[in-house]
Order: sequence, then C-alpha cells, then structure tokens
Amino acid sequence: MDDALSSARRLRNDLVARDEQSSARPLAQLVAEIAKRNSLRDDPQLLEDEHQLAGILNWTGEHNSAISLHREVLERRERTLGVDAPDTLNSAHELFFGHYLMGDWTAAERTIRRAVGGRERVLGSEHPDTLHSRQLLAEVLCRMGDEEENVRISEEICEISERVLGPDHPRTISVTLTRAFVLGEIGRPAEAEGPARRALDGCRRLHGEQHWLTLASANRLAMVLRELGRWEEAQQLAEEVLAVRRATLGDEHHHTLLIRIELVRIAQAGGRVEEAIRLGRATLDACRRVLGEDHQETVDCRAALQAAEGSPCGSAPRLRRIVQ
Repeated sequence: MDDALSSARRLRNDLVARDEQSSARPLAQLVAEIAKRNSLRDDPQLLEDEHQLAGILNWTGEHNSAISLHREVLERRERTLGVDAPDTLNSAHELFFGHYLMGDWTAAERTIRRAVGGRERVLGSEHPDTLHSRQLLAEVLCRMGDEEENVRISEEICEISERVLGPDHPRTISVTLTRAFVLGEIGRPAEAEGPARRALDGCRRLHGEQHWLTLASANRLAMVLRELGRWEEAQQLAEEVLAVRRATLGDEHHHTLLIRIELVRIAQAGGRVEEAIRLGRATLDACRRVLGEDHQETVDCRAALQAAEGSPCGSAPRLRRIVQ
C-alpha cells in the first residue's frame, strides 16, 4: 500500500508540473482519501496531500471547495507545526488564490500579508518564496486601488530579484510580469510594455509557448497593446492565447473567460462594434453561468459589453481602461 500510494503521489505531482491539473484532480482526490483512512488526522503527509488537492481544486475552478480545504489545512498546521512553520506559511500563501479568484480582495489581502510577514521573519526578505508572496500582495493591492503601495512593492521585488537571483531566474521573470500588471492597471501602458515583453520572452524561453505563465504574459501584453492603440497586434496575440486556453482548459474556464473579455475590449477599441457586442453577450452569459453575477470578471465583462453597446457603429471609440 505504501509503495502504491507513493507512486500515486509522484504521478499526481508530475501531472501538476505539466499543467495537467484536470487529469490530476481524480488522482489527488483518491490519494487524499486513502491517506485519510490510513493516517492520523494531523499527519504531515496527509496534510500535504490535502494541501495539494486544494491547489488542484483552485486550478479546476472549484474555488469555494479549495478555500474550505486550504483553510482547514492551515488551521491544523498552525496547531501542530506552529504559525511560522514553512508548511503553515505555504498554506497561508496558497489560500490567497481562492479568495483572489473569487474576487474577495479583502480576504486575499489578509491572508497574503500573513504569508509575507511569516516568510520575511523565517526566510528573509530576499528569499524567492518571500518575493512570491510580496508579488501577490502587490497584485491584490492593485485590484483594491492602492496605487502607492503596489507600485513600491513591484519596484522593490524586481530590483531584489534581478540582483539576487539574476534576470533569467523564474521568479525574476514572474515579478517582471507583476510589474507590467501594476503599471498597466494604473494607466501607464507605455511603461508597462517593456516589462510585459521581457516577461513574455522569458516565459517562452523557460516554459514554452503553452505554459500558463507564458499565456498570462501574452494576455497582459495584449492588454497593454490595446491601451496603446495597437489593436491588430493585440488581436493577434489575444487570439493565440484563446486558442491554447480553449484547447487545454475549455471554453468556460476562468482563464479562458479572461482572454475572451479582453477580445471584447480589443474589438470595441478597434471600432469593430458589432463583433464586440456579439462576443460580449456570449462571454457575459458564460461569466454569469460559471462565475456568478457579482464576480469581478462578470462585472468587467458587463462593463466591456456596455462600452461596445454605447459606441457608434463604424467609428473607433475613445480608449477606456477596464481592470482585468
């Protein structure tokens, strides 16, 4: 049994490493169930199995289930390992994603600040894991409209990561993408283009064309290009992202919906009003069905559709910045 369970864990981890979370989902559930039957409730390996399952649930769009499981594992790790144990801080860090993807910025900020504080105490301010948590803090603060702190954090983590880890380190590439995100969202697309291109080039070299971070970088660059009025470039890049996400995640996965919303904005900004309205209505229906009426992406899609419906047909409307 132990050998079989170890093999199942390795396969689960391999699938996740290859971004095949949908395939990993039933295996991770089975591993967690078997471990639970054969382990003490707070056994560290069981907690890690449940932690891994929660992360997969987030990726497959089961955010409420992921939040509940991550929160439960976090509480048990606090009790058995301590509040600043590395595994406890990993749980706080990962709990962030469920709240963030559900659009609960306040809860996301609270849990990631906890991870930042603990990792700074335990690992130091220049450790890659600390930089990752600070990166996520900058992103949620950007969502909350806190321009001053998110700009400062994004500048600091880029400087630290380039100096300590080097320009080609995966964390440096990732924090460069966060820098592009922050600059784009506060209305400085000309400054965001350079970091966005560097992040995309780095992700392509490091991860390949179809990795989720490569696609996120391409998504961000498409948004920047739209803001700069380079609609044809933005359209081509966004369509490439959409094709991969549809093939790997499906038409209504959260990440697929993000690029579908961006294509509505690009069409509207480029004066293709009828296309923008058609895409916007179809995407809004999907957002409502999958994410709910009040989710941030549903709100953003509704705004994009309303902008298209309010545009005069055949003319290029004034650019609008709509938060992704």
